[in-house]
Amino acid sequence: MFDVKSFLRSGFVFCLFGLFRILPLSFSSALGGLLGRLIGPWLHFHKVAKINLEHVYPSKSEKEKSIILGDVWDNLGRNIAEFSSMSRLSEEAFYDHVQIENLHYVKEWREMGKAGIVFSAHLANWEILLRVAKRLESPLTFIYRKPKKDVIDRMISSMRYQYNRDIQLIPKGPKGIKPMVRAIQGGRSMGMLIDQKMNAGVEVPFLGHPSMTADALALLSRRHHMPVLPVQIVRLGGVRFKVIIHKPFMAENTESEERDVHHTMERVNGLVGDWVNQHPGQWLWIHKRWKFDYKKNT
Repeated sequence: MFDVKSFLRSGFVFCLFGLFRILPLSFSSALGGLLGRLIGPWLHFHKVAKINLEHVYPSKSEKEKSIILGDVWDNLGRNIAEFSSMSRLSEEAFYDHVQIENLHYVKEWREMGKAGIVFSAHLANWEILLRVAKRLESPLTFIYRKPKKDVIDRMISSMRYQYNRDIQLIPKGPKGIKPMVRAIQGGRSMGMLIDQKMNAGVEVPFLGHPSMTADALALLSRRHHMPVLPVQIVRLGGVRFKVIIHKPFMAENTESEERDVHHTMERVNGLVGDWVNQHPGQWLWIHKRWKFDYKKNT
């Protein structure tokens, strides 16, 4: 049966991306931020974000948390606008907006193994990681969460390939396992955002609270001897960004895989938690990341 609502939603998304694409980048980003601040607080995600902040930052005042929430929606709105706008930038124009810090760690990471793992989080504009991946000197296969609607998935994937035509996109889930294994065997590095809640995985602390965390990073690093490269993205203001590459490391590898995975993901969550604490308004607080009682509180 023809789904009118889905058709209208998809049409709206196409029109929105089309509008942002034809506008100048700075104006497009500012408009996206404004729309985010206006629309975001009316969505149910706002209540989820508010509950998360109340638990993670109980000592912050209501005013401080309100400022963070406003910044969260501003950042997300800017991301949506920049996603289509920045994909059309030339390499030179792109790096007028993006600076990279600690690029020397890439060489160290490459010397640690044939293929590695790059991880980041939903901070600032996380999509620019796809473009920056060209500087990592290793072909990148990016694991992503596929949208429910195929038409939206195709549109977003198309724009991601405009960021970097050398990347390979593999959706999370059982269907992505074989392509991922083939990619690793072919010497491709894996890229992933590791800060979303998972029903499976390992429970480790994140921002001071137990949280189910995907353990694929630790398992891949340990079993395939893949070095891990942490990449932090910071919005400096407007459409200016800093990509901070942190020192690479290997997953722990002792006689106990369970303990190794737990310790490795504790380390990863600790890093991401530090990044969030540095710029809380730039993280995506709108997910049910912990086991808080969201129904009762909302």
